[in-house]
Amino acid sequence: MRKLCIFFLTFPILAFPVKANLTVCHSTWLDVGRFIGDGTPVDFGFAVFKSTETIQASDDTLILAGKGSSDCTILAIHGLDPFEYQSKDIYFNEFKSSMIEAWKESGSMCSLYIFKYPSLFESYWDSGKKLAKLAANLKNIKIIAHSKGGLVARCALENAKFRRNVKDVYFLGVPHFGSPLADALIVDPHNFEKTFHIDRVTADAMRITLAMSYTIGYISSVGSRELSWMNKRLPPLRNYPSVKYHMIAGMLTPNDIDSSLKAIQISFDKRAVVFSWQLMYMAALSDMIGKGRDEFSPSDGMVPVVSALALGKLKGEKLVIYGYTHATLYKDIQLLREMINGSLKLPMVEAMGFEPTASTLRR
Repeated sequence: MRKLCIFFLTFPILAFPVKANLTVCHSTWLDVGRFIGDGTPVDFGFAVFKSTETIQASDDTLILAGKGSSDCTILAIHGLDPFEYQSKDIYFNEFKSSMIEAWKESGSMCSLYIFKYPSLFESYWDSGKKLAKLAANLKNIKIIAHSKGGLVARCALENAKFRRNVKDVYFLGVPHFGSPLADALIVDPHNFEKTFHIDRVTADAMRITLAMSYTIGYISSVGSRELSWMNKRLPPLRNYPSVKYHMIAGMLTPNDIDSSLKAIQISFDKRAVVFSWQLMYMAALSDMIGKGRDEFSPSDGMVPVVSALALGKLKGEKLVIYGYTHATLYKDIQLLREMINGSLKLPMVEAMGFEPTASTLRR
């Protein structure tokens, strides 16, 4: 039986020790790695790997990032961190900094907690169960979850005791139905044309992207492979009378020059330019793949709009923000501040065919 450990660092941290591990393959190109599911690297027709090693996951921790004076809680949950295996936590540290800055600016009297979990190593089901236990004593909870973090939140809500203390859940770019891009991690690259019904040029672009991902941190791990489109391990889409949902999706139109320029400007304004360049490329690739397949496009570069809004499945407020990438969603301090204060007013979006009209255009 695992024991609950309490550590005191800069902030009090509650942690579950875990012993999950995965294989990392080191590249011949750069000294970085990529997780593989069954120990067999994908054959691209040229040398990619030079060595392998076993990496152990970090602990699941609940960090008190800001102490409030009232009996209420802001609970922030990050998404998949592609740099986790390098112990750099680049994405997590950005997410944490954004949440702390927004919390301070909001003047909220609620305490701010951030749930840190091994996103590459651990299933969202396991993370959700641990979150429900670690947060058992928190009251009047408002969850702000980005990407995979929203799936972790949904799994935690399966726990009735935890659910009774949750009032609102803000989903930022959450792949409620999964993401078709994750399917590329489990499909033989030689079969991309047949599997995705695409031409040779587009398939080659996917193969090159996948090959490059072996050196830039897009990782085929427990955490990413389970995000495949409509996979049966995704948590059930349940509506609870006591919990109010708010679903927010970013949307890029990479084939429109004006929209692309706007997305670049927004990325600069929101200090999200580093990841946004990559995501805009992914959105363009998704658009090419999406010819005839609505689930691939439109998207925020990582998650399709229809998946982020869970259309037809989850009830609640829904918003599409044009020009926002998957990264911009968690870098917008004003957006986070409005969520914390409960002042964000979302227009309802209930159908596909998103046009930048006054009813759906946020910024």
